[in-house]
Amino acid sequence: MILRRTCCAWAAAIAVVGMAVVPARAVVVGGPVSDYSTYNAAPTSDFPSFNYVGTMNGASGVYLGNGYVITAGHVGPGNFTLKNYSTNTTTTYSRDTSFATVQLQDPFSSDKVADLVIFRLAGTLPNLRPLTIAPTIANSGTSLYFGGNGLTRGSEVTGLGYNVLSSNSLHFGANTVVGPSSFSTTTTNIMRGFRTLFDSTPGSTQAINGDSGGGVFSSGTVNGQNILQGIMLAINTLPGQPGGTVYYGDTTYAADLSYYRSQINAIVPEPAMLGFLGVFGLLSLQRKRAQRS
Repeated sequence: MILRRTCCAWAAAIAVVGMAVVPARAVVVGGPVSDYSTYNAAPTSDFPSFNYVGTMNGASGVYLGNGYVITAGHVGPGNFTLKNYSTNTTTTYSRDTSFATVQLQDPFSSDKVADLVIFRLAGTLPNLRPLTIAPTIANSGTSLYFGGNGLTRGSEVTGLGYNVLSSNSLHFGANTVVGPSSFSTTTTNIMRGFRTLFDSTPGSTQAINGDSGGGVFSSGTVNGQNILQGIMLAINTLPGQPGGTVYYGDTTYAADLSYYRSQINAIVPEPAMLGFLGVFGLLSLQRKRAQRS
């Protein structure tokens, strides 16, 4: 099989564990739509955390909170743009070059890295509270939301899928995990993740060039947020499939962040941990005051 990373136009096939993968760009959502430009293009009550998905380097990234962004390693750090859907405005945040970008590591192989990086933003930060990283893997049958900035869906190819346009746009859609997957996007990394399959079911979603670094979120919410389950990294297309198309049977591959949760939380404590640190700090302060009195 040929897997493709879901990043930029330069993406080419690369060797993988037992296959070859290529990077991904906005997700393509199937089904009849009267105006695709506004379809699944803003947060909803079911997917309020879509506003954490931003654009960068011609691809995608996810704001983790406290000034940090996670994206695909093959996308790399850079300036990061988020949309404020309440005011219909966008803000571009500069990368903090004083912070050394963190390359996540494979949790099981000391000689392999993950195709995931975390970097920090400078200046005024987005007014968004930190996301929670999924504590458990996404098993087969798990329903998830996918959000990214990639090539826009074009005309239908009857019975096969869709053409895609040359422009990028932010969209989201849903799909169901068909199984776990270990794959690589370069010869030096190995990814622990899951895969989904694009089919003709209305609403079915497939990553495409530019979705690399985009977020995969829980279909349910906790305290008004979706849990961040994964990051889109790669796609697999059908043998002989023409470029510029998304066909039924294409596959999306994503990193499962539950495998990397401890590494991420060491950099960006999630909401519950921040509360614990706050209480711990208060107790420590009280103890110090008690010792002085």
